Amino acid sequence: MPKLNADEGVAIDPIELTIEGKTYEVRKVTPALMNDVAKIAADGPAAPVRQLALLLQVPEDSPAFAELMGLDVRKLARALTLVTEAITSAIQANPSGAAGKSSP
Repeated sequence: MPKLNADEGVAIDPIELTIEGKTYEVRKVTPALMNDVAKIAADGPAAPVRQLALLLQVPEDSPAFAELMGLDVRKLARALTLVTEAITSAIQANPSGAAGKSSP
């Protein structure tokens, strides 16, 4: 019988972003989080800020969110691209979403 311990051998490093000297981390990416990020995509000009804030767990009523709102959209796009590429790369490297030993 095949066995898999999805927790074994998995190192999930945070995705680290430095924006205007401040360091942020994307720690846990879940399907629910990605669904929420996707839903925001159609929210107009503030969508990239709201998406990044959601990924970084920055509440919209916080001073950190106000700082993100003041960023150049090119920096926001670059940050979102980096996060997306890191997530995509992790999925492609391990399409099952788990690593571990499989035994017959």
